[in-house]
Amino acid sequence: MLARYSLAVLLVLSIAAVGLGCGGAEPKKERVAAPEKKDPIGKKVAGESDQVSASDYEVTGRLNGHIRQFNNAFLPLMVAYRDPDVSTENWLAQAKPALRRFRSANLKLNGDMAELQDADLRRYEGPFVQALKDEADGVEDLRFVIASGGTSREVKSAARAIDRAAEKANRHSDRFLELARPYLDRETLRALIKARDKRFEKLLGRLSGSSWNFDGDPWVNDLRRR
Repeated sequence: MLARYSLAVLLVLSIAAVGLGCGGAEPKKERVAAPEKKDPIGKKVAGESDQVSASDYEVTGRLNGHIRQFNNAFLPLMVAYRDPDVSTENWLAQAKPALRRFRSANLKLNGDMAELQDADLRRYEGPFVQALKDEADGVEDLRFVIASGGTSREVKSAARAIDRAAEKANRHSDRFLELARPYLDRETLRALIKARDKRFEKLLGRLSGSSWNFDGDPWVNDLRRR
């Protein structure tokens, strides 16, 4: 049987992690070059800064799409990891294609980061992109440890590494509303959160055959309160 450990942070998908983050709002059409006063990062991530080029806002929109691609592979694999009805062999088989999708998403994220010109946005997005890479590395390590018959201590260590990476990603995600809220009107904010919830529910719907009790899990309740 697959040795499983409760990954407390691993599955706490927060707002940017389901694709709401930087670039979620419609950017202004016109941009002003060489501004005298620097806009705060919150205004930039809200899509309300004239100091960010239209091409940079296009890049952040693509980043969100790649983040969703990552999560569409990540969440089912981690649910399967926690599902007592999924055998070790089945989980290992699921992990292979999931890892290919992780790597594909990470390559696209890195490519878009290389195109991002605004230094503030690069500093804002960089740690999140790195955290997703660390999550993928952690899953790869976990798969290797399980496939090679590692000890329970080794499996737990690999799982905790994913936890740590996910915690970093979630801290970044949680900052989005804190930074952007002052620059978003109530209707835009409500629309963004509604879109986030719809994507999340769609993901859960794909996993409805799992033995895992979503309703009783604290990370689901935590996400729905945000």
